[in-house]
Amino acid sequence: MPVLTQLLELFFPATLAICSGLRAFLPLLLLAILYQAGKIEVVPYFAFFFAKFMIPVYFLLAIGEIVVDMFRILDDFIDNIFLLLRPVASFLAVASQINSFSTPVENIIAAFVISLLFTTSVHVTKVRSRILSRAKHYLSFNFNSSLLEDAICIVGLVLAFTLPVPSFPIMFFVVFFTLKEMRKVKFSLLEHFAEAEQARKADPKVTKVKRLKKLR
Repeated sequence: MPVLTQLLELFFPATLAICSGLRAFLPLLLLAILYQAGKIEVVPYFAFFFAKFMIPVYFLLAIGEIVVDMFRILDDFIDNIFLLLRPVASFLAVASQINSFSTPVENIIAAFVISLLFTTSVHVTKVRSRILSRAKHYLSFNFNSSLLEDAICIVGLVLAFTLPVPSFPIMFFVVFFTLKEMRKVKFSLLEHFAEAEQARKADPKVTKVKRLKKLR
């Protein structure tokens, strides 16, 4: 198989890896549903992970991940677990779709590298972009950013299955650009809260509302 063809065939699993960096179990859930519906094939070695009984398991895990991600305290705690869990879930999704190399070992190595590279990168970037979610008095930001990540992940999965080749560069750009912009907004808000705190210390009698009006 030509090298270019092999490379293009890796774009689809690479998109799955990016999506797994946002939501670990949504890609697995969609793959299991499509496999059981006869719409896609999976590598035989990994067929067990996409059996019919795994669909409700992935569904519950996906819902749990989405809910936990919305709450700042839970999200801060679970991020350390997902640093390991997301690449593992990504590996299962990616490895089930890579069969373009000459031996199973090569396919598994390719899946491992893709999962480790893209999923871990997205997860770490996502965690860093939420630095300001720990800021006091701004509890809703996790909720908003979580919904945005859900939407990006779902759109990415739809693109992966409908436009496999262009989906990878599109998702790569959208995910990292969005997380980068979120990080900029968070740091801007962090500076705002720091200024508000300085104003409070300088003038304790001023109410919070008045302080914010002063800063504007």
